Amino acid sequence: NSTPLDAYLPHVTKLYINPSGFNCISDALTLGILMDSEEQAESYVEFSLGALREIRQAMATIPEDEIPTMIITRMYEDNDSYIQRYGGILVNVASTDGVYQILSLLANCYQDNSDLSTTPHRSLEWFLQNDFDYILDLEVYTGFKPSDTTDEPFFTQQEYNDRFENSVEYFRGTSAYENGNVITASYNLYGGYSSFAALKIIASMLYPDLFTLEEGQADLQYWYDNFTTADIDVTVDGGYIYTGDWPN
Repeated sequence: NSTPLDAYLPHVTKLYINPSGFNCISDALTLGILMDSEEQAESYVEFSLGALREIRQAMATIPEDEIPTMIITRMYEDNDSYIQRYGGILVNVASTDGVYQILSLLANCYQDNSDLSTTPHRSLEWFLQNDFDYILDLEVYTGFKPSDTTDEPFFTQQEYNDRFENSVEYFRGTSAYENGNVITASYNLYGGYSSFAALKIIASMLYPDLFTLEEGQADLQYWYDNFTTADIDVTVDGGYIYTGDWPN
């Protein structure tokens, strides 16, 4: 297909990669070769495969009929405006979607490959009609976003909590809501190379007898320290999960 890059550089060989889901592993190796960083790329792959192996080994101990059903949704700052504009809440439901691929390792995630979009919209009525054990409401656009209400350089934990407490009310009446099983984490963690490092964070919410939040934070901290230039403490500046007292 013709792209603007083709028009400007018609004689240059172009390589397109898709750093999401399981593609991250092969893409990292490809980039390592191109950027003369093969050792670091191989280290990332070894770390990612190790995290993946631990998840699969733990999941193998759970009987199939005890693995929960889950729908992956996205949480925006103004859900009302988003729903009015698009007719529903954005969901990740296709096997080609990277976020779906990663998180389906942990639960029986709802899938709809018949939809033309890998991230279609579902109405509030649709959620009420479907009986999911868990709703995973992934918050979009925090990351290292500056705080809106303080002089803090980063989006604060309280701001994250406030956004979740607003969003969770959209699922009132569902089984997941009534059972306190609407859970959350930062969407950005699962959209690229950090995906494998962040798996245990959600695993600790679904299977607290098998995984701990501290293990998840340790994996994520290792990823930041060894594969990025970000100098942060993930327990303070990122990798948010809800820390309030909902549903009490």
